[in-house]
Amino acid sequence: VLFRSDKKKFLTLKSNVQLIGIGNPVIRVAGSSAPYDAVIFASPCDDCVIQDLTIDSNIAANPVENKPGLYAHPRVEITFASGHRIRVEHVTIKNSSSVNSIATGVPVRDITITHCMFTGNGDDPHHVEHDLSTLYIHGEGAVIEGNMFTAVRRGAPAAIAAIETHGSGILVIGNVITDYAVGMNITGVAAADSVSNIIAGNTIRGAIKGIYIWSQVYSGHSSGYGISGISIAGNTITVNQNSY
Repeated sequence: VLFRSDKKKFLTLKSNVQLIGIGNPVIRVAGSSAPYDAVIFASPCDDCVIQDLTIDSNIAANPVENKPGLYAHPRVEITFASGHRIRVEHVTIKNSSSVNSIATGVPVRDITITHCMFTGNGDDPHHVEHDLSTLYIHGEGAVIEGNMFTAVRRGAPAAIAAIETHGSGILVIGNVITDYAVGMNITGVAAADSVSNIIAGNTIRGAIKGIYIWSQVYSGHSSGYGISGISIAGNTITVNQNSY
């Protein structure tokens, strides 16, 4: 059980740290710990590893009071604000209604998220509706492979998007997404065009939108912005719009 009196960041990682569980331990957020910013926070985090553990956000004992309060303290399970060569593998995140489960900042380069499970997410005891992207990857060079995303139920108020990407050189392959309103947001919203991204072999079930491709002005990148070169192949998408 994690608790800190400032309720900002419960655990901080530094560069060259490997957080590897033995016997798949559970990091469980104590009841009445909200509001907080992150369970695990890292910046910078070069050559970091998080592996073989479970984060239980215990949303039943940490209800969301309202949307503004959540956006002020987004409860992200793992935040990499900066860093290179990051790996997250065989991690389970469950019982959450955060803004993101894994989020990266613009300076992140070369992150791999593989064989992770996100389950029971997208609602809280107050049923507060809010935007959510379980993975929010903003950086250059990412591999998102073989992960499973299962919302707490279809149509849950915060089961919005499983994967959202910003940047170039991103591979999204072999993931299974169930009962999120949007399987993926693949965006051209970054400091430069998003190029050389590959979306392949994913399975999306029970969505309003399978793969949503969009762009808009980002900071100083106000002209000629967007997606320039993307490959989408071999995905299986089943929509069920009447469920929402």
